[in-house]
Amino acid sequence: MNSVPGRPEPRRAAPGDGAPSIDGYLLRLRDRLTGPGRVRDELLSEARDGLVDVAEAYRLTGCPDAEAERRAVADFGDLDVVSAEFQEELDVVQGRRTALHASAGLPLLLVVWQLAHWTTPWPAIEPAWADVIRALGYGADAVNLVAIGVVWYVRLIADHRPRPFRRPSRGRRLLGAFVLAALGCYTAAMTLSAAAATFVSWELLLAPAVAAATVVTVTLCLLLAVSARRCLIRSR
Repeated sequence: MNSVPGRPEPRRAAPGDGAPSIDGYLLRLRDRLTGPGRVRDELLSEARDGLVDVAEAYRLTGCPDAEAERRAVADFGDLDVVSAEFQEELDVVQGRRTALHASAGLPLLLVVWQLAHWTTPWPAIEPAWADVIRALGYGADAVNLVAIGVVWYVRLIADHRPRPFRRPSRGRRLLGAFVLAALGCYTAAMTLSAAAATFVSWELLLAPAVAAATVVTVTLCLLLAVSARRCLIRSR
């Protein structure tokens, strides 16, 4: 592996120092990595190709198969250093995915509820209840708008920098925690708004546009929560 500025040089093990086989090394490396499965598999496949090529070169010099694999693994680098490098790549990919999902899903919530408001005939509401529902709706929209601004900012940074954060693992976890917190505040405000609406009219909640917006909201919030939760999984 090529050295990276600011990181310790990988330890090169001497032949016969107990380095595992290629398969054993890759299994141990895989167990340490968390993140998008497809990207992880691609990284491991590239690592396998490199290890196999080096082992083949050693075989051409007369090394037995087992010794050639051990030498290839020793040349590849210490497992701790290699896994840290691979994990950083996975952290960046997962953070970008969550930012992409949130930057698309959160604005959609605003759109569907605005459409529901425009297309639903609203019954006469007592001023007190109207103020409560309006305040809760404004609160949910405010949380959503702040979250949209943050995730779009993160997305722009991630799209223009190969390594958007100095410590990708911390950036990934902070993004996941922020999205989950925003979803929690948003769903709490929307739930209270729905509860207040039940005191006004059950028919309002069963209106086609409102029911459709509710289904879309629940689905999007669950999908975004899953994506954000993946950002919080710690590497092993």
